Amino acid sequence: MENKIILSVDKSMKLLEILLKFRHPVSLKTLSEHSGYPKSTVYGLLFTMMQHDVVHQYADGRYGLGIRLYELGTSVSGSWDISAAVHPALEKLSEMTGAGTFITYFDGKNVISFDRCVGTGGLQVIPEVGMRMALHATAQGKLFLSTLNRSRVLHLLRESGMAAFTPHTITDTDQMFAELDAIRVRGYAVENGEYRRGLMGAAAPIREIDGKIEYALGFVGLFRRITSDEFLSAVEMMLNAAKDLS
Repeated sequence: MENKIILSVDKSMKLLEILLKFRHPVSLKTLSEHSGYPKSTVYGLLFTMMQHDVVHQYADGRYGLGIRLYELGTSVSGSWDISAAVHPALEKLSEMTGAGTFITYFDGKNVISFDRCVGTGGLQVIPEVGMRMALHATAQGKLFLSTLNRSRVLHLLRESGMAAFTPHTITDTDQMFAELDAIRVRGYAVENGEYRRGLMGAAAPIREIDGKIEYALGFVGLFRRITSDEFLSAVEMMLNAAKDLS
């Protein structure tokens, strides 16, 4: 079958690209000028797309992207099986470090264990899949907090509390903000016996195409200290794996 571009569809896609570029509602005149199409053509295309909610017309007459595009985008991202994509990386990281590895998801309020791999290095305490994790006492929790502004962090900490799981748990907000500043500088978070005595770990961000951080890759295990060569080596391997997954 001969490939044939449908001009009306092609023009409609170009209008959507223009609306995406502006990122705010624009007038019919602006769309006509940037597309090179007559106003009558642009109006007809916009009217047709409005019937399918991919374009929205505001009260002042300007046009913007419609809610249907958000629904379509959510459906596409939801079809990506991130667990299938990251599990081989979890297994490889666990094999190289001997520690338990995990990937967690942040829904804006809770840190949730998404997938995990049990290591070979003795005692293993890694979160069960679906388990909610402490924001202030785990590497992944602190990592996600470091992506938020101060007021949001305070709100979440007040809501969830800052229970002392071990003598090393950070329970002071000023100390926590200093910790979050350090995480932003080095690009990963460290857990130094704050959730379980003797267990140490780290977490690194997995970034979306737009830079957004919703997932974290991490490890936890029995290390002598967070400054030891074996721990820092594990951190380096984790960072490389997170970069590849991003």
